[in-house]
Amino acid sequence: MNERQKRNERLLAIFMIGFALFNFPLIAVFNRPDLRWFGIPALYVYLFFVWLLLIAGVYFFVNRFSKKG
Repeated sequence: MNERQKRNERLLAIFMIGFALFNFPLIAVFNRPDLRWFGIPALYVYLFFVWLLLIAGVYFFVNRFSKKG
């Protein structure tokens, strides 16, 4: 298996993890009006944190496997 296939598989895995994390059951866990973190609704914190982690994961894998040499 070459490096490009590995990168594509990892990016697909990140997509599937992101899909699962942004799906209904987990969103419903954090969508409660009484649940707040630092005064911010937990749903907002969860959405932005997961979004940030997914972007960081894509950035890491694209840069790690795109370097030649």
